[in-house]
Amino acid sequence: MNHRIEVESKGEMPRQNKTCAIKNAVLKQHIFFTVIFITNFGLTNCNWMSVYVPKLDATCALIPKKINDFEAYYIERQFCSFESCVAICFQHRYPCNSIKYTRFAKQCELYIRNATYYSLPEDDETGQSRHLLLHSCHKEIAAVSVGKLIHTSSMDTDAMTADIHLPSIHRVCVVQKRPFVESYGIQRLEQITTSSLRRCLAACEAPTYSSCNSVLFSVQEETCILLARPQAFRFLGGTAATVETAAQFFIILICRNDFTGRPSYKLQSFSRQPVIAYAASNLHMQIGILHELFYGSKAAIRLLLWNSADEKECLKICIASITTDYCDAYYFSSRENTCLTMRMKKQYASPTNHGHLIVTKFYDDRETERANNVQHVFCFIPELDEMCLLELYEPLELSGWKIITRIENTFSLQECLLKCASVMNVQKCSAVNFINQQCVLFSRAKRASFVRSVYSVFAELLYCE
Repeated sequence: MNHRIEVESKGEMPRQNKTCAIKNAVLKQHIFFTVIFITNFGLTNCNWMSVYVPKLDATCALIPKKINDFEAYYIERQFCSFESCVAICFQHRYPCNSIKYTRFAKQCELYIRNATYYSLPEDDETGQSRHLLLHSCHKEIAAVSVGKLIHTSSMDTDAMTADIHLPSIHRVCVVQKRPFVESYGIQRLEQITTSSLRRCLAACEAPTYSSCNSVLFSVQEETCILLARPQAFRFLGGTAATVETAAQFFIILICRNDFTGRPSYKLQSFSRQPVIAYAASNLHMQIGILHELFYGSKAAIRLLLWNSADEKECLKICIASITTDYCDAYYFSSRENTCLTMRMKKQYASPTNHGHLIVTKFYDDRETERANNVQHVFCFIPELDEMCLLELYEPLELSGWKIITRIENTFSLQECLLKCASVMNVQKCSAVNFINQQCVLFSRAKRASFVRSVYSVFAELLYCE
C-alpha cells in the first residue's frame, strides 16, 4: 500500500460510510488535534476520524479497527506521541497502514494489514491500546475551505496576548494565541524543527523583508511552520474544531527592538582596520572581520536566522551565502545558538577589493557594566598564532560570569590569556581575572556573578582569530 498525500481522498470507503467524509471525533485519553471534513451534515453515525499531524503539516483520516495476528503483519515498535506515530506510519519505507497506540506508555506499534475494510471487526480497543487503520492524509491544508469544518465551542475562547522577547534577533514581539482552526486557509512558507516557541517566532520575524506574520507551533512534535496571514484576515470569533490540541496558532501583532540606540553612536568600521580571520578557498579570497556593537545593526538588512553551534560556524554560514544573499554581516547568539545573517545597506557597506571581503560582526553590549570600560585592545598570542581582541573591565561587581577554574603560578596576564584562549571552544572560556600570580577563567552564565579585587585585571576575550 503506497501512501500519497492528497487534497481529496481517493480510497474507497466502507459502504455504510460512503456519504460521510470524516466526523468530528476526539480520542479519549489522547491529547491531539482533530479536524473534521464532512459532506453530509445530516449523518451522525459515522466512525471516521481525523488528526492533524504537525510533522506532515497534513490532516490524516483514520478508522478505528481492531488489529489481529491473522490479517496483520507486524513492522516495528517505537515510543513517541500519537501524532508522531501517525507520521512514522505514513512515511515508513514499508507500506504501513495500521497502528496500535498506548497513550500512557507512548507506545506505537506499526502494522501492515492485508484484509479489506469490510472484513475488519468493529471493536477498536483492547485494554489501554487504541487500534486504528490509516486511510489517507490531506496535505493541501491551505486549500481546504474553513466552511467545511464542523465548528464546536472551544475551551480556549479567549485570545491570549503577551510580549515575548526574542534574544536571537534582539526584538520584542506582541504575540496573540488564536484558535487553531484559524490557521486553515493561510499560506505555508517554511517548516523548521525546534522545541522553542521563541526560536519559532524569531525565524518568522528575523528577515527585514518577509511576508511571515504568524506561526503554527507544536512543542510536543518540535515543529514550527511559518505562515503568511493575509491582512484582511477574518477571525472566527473563538470557534475551534476541537477542545484540545497539541499544535498552537500564534499571530505576531507588532515587534520592536529590545534596545535603544545611543544618539551619539556611529559605526566604527571605517575607522578600524579589519582583522584577517578566514581564508575562503572556494571563493579565492580572504575575509576580514570588523566589529560593531549591535546598535549598528540598524544599518543592516536582516536576512535569515540559522542554527549555529558556535561563532565560527556562523561566519561560515554568512560566507556560504555571499553569492546568493550577499551576506556581509552576522550576529551570533551564544545563548540561543543561532546565527542571524545580514547585509549592510549600500551607504554603510565596506568597499570590496579583488580577493578581499570585509564582513561585519555585531556583538552585544552590556550597557551598565561596560559603559566606562576602556578602549578595546588587541593582544597577540604567539603560542597559538592568534590575535585576540580584549575588553578591560572597570566595574568591580560583574554579572553573568561563572568560574571555570583557578590556576595558580601564572606569572603574567599574557600567560593567563593563553590558558583561556586554549580552551575557548572546549570549555567556552571567554574572560579572565588576573591577580597575584593567580589566573581565573570564566564562561558566560545567566545568573552567576563575580566580585573582583580593585587590584585585579578582568579582561573579556571578544574573539581570537
